[in-house]
Amino acid sequence: VLAASPDEPCSSFSSTFVVKDRMDQAVTRFAAREPITLEFKITNNASVTKTLVGYGCEFLRLEVDNKSSGRTVYSSTDGVICDPPASAAVIHYAPGESRIYSSTWQQIDRNGQQVPNGNYLAYVFDGSQCKAALNKTSDFSIQ
Repeated sequence: VLAASPDEPCSSFSSTFVVKDRMDQAVTRFAAREPITLEFKITNNASVTKTLVGYGCEFLRLEVDNKSSGRTVYSSTDGVICDPPASAAVIHYAPGESRIYSSTWQQIDRNGQQVPNGNYLAYVFDGSQCKAALNKTSDFSIQ
């Protein structure tokens, strides 16, 4: 979960989110069993250092939902054990600095099975007051 410190307006940050193939190209169609990389970039657009504070063991999650079933089939935090679960991460962004957070999904669902062909929604989960400014989604299909 991301949270801007009280004196750090969320409007100082921007974000992009792309879904990439094994050749590192942004695409919307994938072959079955092809690795899919979810890439989220946060940029500080201010002329001064800005800070985001994350809570939990990961301050954001990259997830994929099967659009026909509505089920989450992948999360970048699957299998992550938090100790302590409520620890905070303070992330400072220099003026103009961008950071990329990525996760590669092998098209395997939470039960260890290959997901079916169909339409999917990838997204960044952020429950803080910055989510309107930072959250992004991307539609893609597996054929």
